[in-house]
Amino acid sequence: MKMWTGLLVLLLALAGCSYQGEDPQGEKTGGGAAAPAETATDNTGKAPPAEEVENGGTTVVKTAAPAGKTAVPPGKTVEETTSSSATVEKLPAEESSDIYSPGKDPLVNPDSLFEKAPEDPGKIARDETLVRYLKSDPGTLNPLFTSSIYESYVEDTLFDSLFTFNSDFEWIVNDSMVESLEKTEDQKTWTVKLRPGLKWHDGHPLSAHDVAFTWDAIMDDEVPTKTLRTGRDQLKSVTALDDLTVRFIHKEALPTGKWNMLYSILPKHIIGDKDNANRKEDHSLKKSPYYLKYAQAPVGCGPYKFVKWERNRKIVVERWDEYHGRKPHFKRQIFKIVKDPHQALNLFKKGELDEIEITPLQFATQTNDANFAKLGVKAFHPTWSYYCVGWNATMKPGKSNPFFTDRRVRRAMAHAANIQLVLKNLTYGLSRQASGIFQPGAWMYNEQVRLLAYDIGKARELLDEAGWEVNENDGVRYKEIDGEKVKFEFTLLIPQGSTLGPGFAAIFSEDLAQIGVSLKQQTLDFSALLDRLRGKNYEAFMLGWSTGTDPDTNRNLWHTEEAESGRNFVSYTNTRVDELFELSRRELDPVKRAGHFKEIHKLIYDDQPYMFILSRAATWAFHKRIRGVTFSPRGVFSVYPSHLDWWVRKEDQLR
Repeated sequence: MKMWTGLLVLLLALAGCSYQGEDPQGEKTGGGAAAPAETATDNTGKAPPAEEVENGGTTVVKTAAPAGKTAVPPGKTVEETTSSSATVEKLPAEESSDIYSPGKDPLVNPDSLFEKAPEDPGKIARDETLVRYLKSDPGTLNPLFTSSIYESYVEDTLFDSLFTFNSDFEWIVNDSMVESLEKTEDQKTWTVKLRPGLKWHDGHPLSAHDVAFTWDAIMDDEVPTKTLRTGRDQLKSVTALDDLTVRFIHKEALPTGKWNMLYSILPKHIIGDKDNANRKEDHSLKKSPYYLKYAQAPVGCGPYKFVKWERNRKIVVERWDEYHGRKPHFKRQIFKIVKDPHQALNLFKKGELDEIEITPLQFATQTNDANFAKLGVKAFHPTWSYYCVGWNATMKPGKSNPFFTDRRVRRAMAHAANIQLVLKNLTYGLSRQASGIFQPGAWMYNEQVRLLAYDIGKARELLDEAGWEVNENDGVRYKEIDGEKVKFEFTLLIPQGSTLGPGFAAIFSEDLAQIGVSLKQQTLDFSALLDRLRGKNYEAFMLGWSTGTDPDTNRNLWHTEEAESGRNFVSYTNTRVDELFELSRRELDPVKRAGHFKEIHKLIYDDQPYMFILSRAATWAFHKRIRGVTFSPRGVFSVYPSHLDWWVRKEDQLR
């Protein structure tokens, strides 16, 4: 997947939507690209390996012959209820819940699912159709304005980029398009030489002028590409030196620079430059009928070309025989748009879908019947995504929150939450308890972080220390604040459609009752929820985040300067965390840089601006005939072009 610049993905539910992008369960990041059968990270905790070799004062990356890349909510409704009692079995505090293990189940992660295509092309079905699943109709197919995972799934078949990821989730040069990359000794100047003979789907030559135009559009303030523009302030200029050579000049050498360059290249001859009449008509590249038409029927340069789009039904793409990289095995792809996950599973069992993302409930309880086993297998893989409860810690006069500005109170909430019960009853053992903003196996993960255990006694002790006293009449805690007796009763905001939120609130409500705290839950559609968060008009909320392609993308969640108008919705402030983010941005030594993030990891977990609930896994179902699937820490489609590796044996072809 091409990288979306934006930092993190905001997950709405275990199988839900995201803010400016989506996680494969329900990430793409607002900038992101985010699984081989094994964890695609360095499980030793080491920093990621360097991908270039120094050659004197210039770093030169010479690519091999082309082989391809290695990879909205309904109307505003508000519903408020007091959490009902959770009639679930209580687990002892010390009991652990290990992440799901497929064991010997032949339907889960079978070797055949990950089998690579044979060298003998005669064994591969070349005229097959791959029927894929979209949970929502895309809003656009213009990569400039992509804002959801559903759009990216389709766009990744139609467009190509200069840089991408390999199967180990490492940044690499895309040798389908790039002949060579040269970097000066100071790392500020990058010179990219394109391969000759590149073309657009309409036959027009693809050149360095298209590359320069793409970055010009991204950096143009009149073009509403905020999600793509994140981090573009690191670039000074992008210039086409000739038809095949483009030069990127950075303002300074930053380790994050490379992550900000994984974008689809756009056709200048169609979209136009500043002197083109079409762009004069609408410099934003978004409003005019001309650009709207392009967004509905794009001309790209990727392995597939656009065929048709039937709104809310399907999108069809077909293999482009003149593609400059590795040819896909499937002749065509059909994206079926099915909004109901139950309907999607039924279609899968009928053989009308080749892959679907399934919910934990479906994975654990609804895919064990004979109809499923006849056609399907299940795929399971941990990800870098986590669900959490955010606490309003705003200290600003007039908006100060009476509950969660105190660190002791936030830690008390964590001790009061029976996460093991949540894991058992709501995710069926498919998730592990989250230990903060980074997940095990990631190179920036701090193994010294210790979980705050479920401990009602400790929670009570911390609330006592914070001055919240239990009222003997109603058993609820109160505290005198500015001469007023405040009751410890707060509302948890949950995104509409969340499959995790209501159940979690029910369990958490029972836990909080034991320490004298009253919880209500309120369901909001996503746009209304975001409005509340931006205005600091809330007490607590439940959402999910996915770590971006580089941990620097976490900055906008935690840096003090983002607390007022950025995505630091919880108003988190820690001067040391701010300092470490700035240090990490300029640290080129990968080991030292990893150390900065590990310290950030521990500081944030100890402060508990969010209560970290669980790290989720990707759960998918595939037709038995599908082979060559890979996973990354960001899910099944987050190492581009995972779908190009998929194949079917000739004897298994259906369509």
